[in-house]
Amino acid sequence: MISLGSGHSVGYLTGPVAGGREGYYTGAVAAGEPPGRWHGAGAAALGLAGEVDAEVMESIYSHLRDPRDPEGEPLAPAHRRYKSGEELYEAALEAEPEAGPERRAELRADADRKARSAVSFVDATFSPVKSVTVLGVAFERMANDARAAGDEQAAAGWDAHRRAVEAAVMAGARASVDYLQDAAGYARVGNHAGRAGRWTDSH
Repeated sequence: MISLGSGHSVGYLTGPVAGGREGYYTGAVAAGEPPGRWHGAGAAALGLAGEVDAEVMESIYSHLRDPRDPEGEPLAPAHRRYKSGEELYEAALEAEPEAGPERRAELRADADRKARSAVSFVDATFSPVKSVTVLGVAFERMANDARAAGDEQAAAGWDAHRRAVEAAVMAGARASVDYLQDAAGYARVGNHAGRAGRWTDSH
């Protein structure tokens, strides 16, 4: 299963999501999940391999810095900066300084609706079917129970089963990333409101 969403802040990936039981980026090891790993042609082109590093992620996605030369030229022009909902709301209040509570609530809602953020990345989330998740958790539980009973041999056997499930899930995720980069890796260039916009292979 897969879901795709626009990503605006790397902190979403490296902070609360990574810290939870469902985390799969950085910091998830503490919760018993495997750490995030770099994968794909883009990662390879930038010399990224092994475990994901939160600072490198922030540098690439938020500041467009090349990890091979962080002080050099950015990988692309900086993300466009849009006015925040708070800035739009303050501007609306300046235009209507006498607005009462109800009108202010309307202005706040309107500002939040109009607020935009530059897209820093596309978040592709891969989840196995529930039965696979339950199987992995069951193996983990059996390993913990065996370890608590002092049977390290049985615990090691159950751990091996859990790792096999985890490896299969990761293999599926890698295959999905490979497919996405080959079949869906397109970028929108130019102004698509007129006729100047075009689509290009984003490699």
